[in-house]
Amino acid sequence: MSISFFKDRRLPIAQNGLEHKVTELNFSLLYYHYPYWDSNNGFQFFWGGKDEPKKLFGYAMRSNTDQNAFFPSDKLKDLVKDQKDVVEGLFPSSSTCFDLEVDGSMAIGLGISSVYETGICLHHTYAVPYIPATAIKAVFRRYLEDEGYESLVSSWLGFSDEETKNAAKGKITFFDAFPTAVELAPDIINSHYPKWYSDGKTPPADWQSPVPVFFMSLKNAKFQFAFALKEASKEDLEEIKTKLTQALQNHGLGAKTAVGYGFFEE
Repeated sequence: MSISFFKDRRLPIAQNGLEHKVTELNFSLLYYHYPYWDSNNGFQFFWGGKDEPKKLFGYAMRSNTDQNAFFPSDKLKDLVKDQKDVVEGLFPSSSTCFDLEVDGSMAIGLGISSVYETGICLHHTYAVPYIPATAIKAVFRRYLEDEGYESLVSSWLGFSDEETKNAAKGKITFFDAFPTAVELAPDIINSHYPKWYSDGKTPPADWQSPVPVFFMSLKNAKFQFAFALKEASKEDLEEIKTKLTQALQNHGLGAKTAVGYGFFEE
């Protein structure tokens, strides 16, 4: 088994003139750890102050060339291939890897704490947007419960009963979902009645000024999903894959699913 993703991968480095060479850096470090305090100009964000154009969006979206600099397609292919090799190596006959495409936009990790007030889920090492396995498992559990598959919830995902002290470990092992293709897109949360939402006393009115909150969403995104069982038949794997696909298609994943974000299609 060869790990090809790390070949020619640049490490995070400290350098002057960062804004001219951002493509050489780990995007996760750039996004979350670039902000600093300047004694003359105050707190400096990577994407500029309130009155400046949002540099982060500009650098991330100037062209497809820059998109590829942060998330090069060949590196993404190496990453998902490496993951597939690892999964199939650990579970040779009881694992499945498959791709699903995001139908529209997706906001993953929006609630992560950051100086920008909003976040995005970026892998600390690979510096690419990804979906944590815990999030996939949570959506799958919710889907099974809503559809009345209680017996499958206990069998596949495990259970814990505080009263009887009974517990069982689930059979399914979920893996993080990595992108096979992804682009960043600027988006906003626009609260039209900020005073009403903040204090609950000032009635909503048309003269209140909206205060846009910028965040990063994903577009043209496609992810590789992977799961495994210790022992499983082809029928078991196919049933789980079908139900997981239905969960991602019908329930969505990430933030803002109520307004259409985060739904998948085959």
